[in-house]
Amino acid sequence: MSSSVTKRFSNAFDSKNEEHLRWVYDLHLAFKNAPTSKDPKAVVKVIDANPFKIKVRQDEMLDFAMVEFSLCMKYAIDVMEGKAIVPTTPFA
Repeated sequence: MSSSVTKRFSNAFDSKNEEHLRWVYDLHLAFKNAPTSKDPKAVVKVIDANPFKIKVRQDEMLDFAMVEFSLCMKYAIDVMEGKAIVPTTPFA
């Protein structure tokens, strides 16, 4: 079952919007780098900077692994169905 925050982000995410894709990539990097980051709030900063202007409560932060997974799956399916943009240059 999806949480409310997962649904809000999934409904707002557009696989044809490069700003949305860049944000998901930034979220992924924040999670990936969290164990070694010198900034303990790096993930929260990326979440708060979301392009959807969705406000996230502190108690919803634990759902963000599911949010990231859901957005990545939505994007992957859209790519396979020809409904998404695919960047021609790497974001990194």
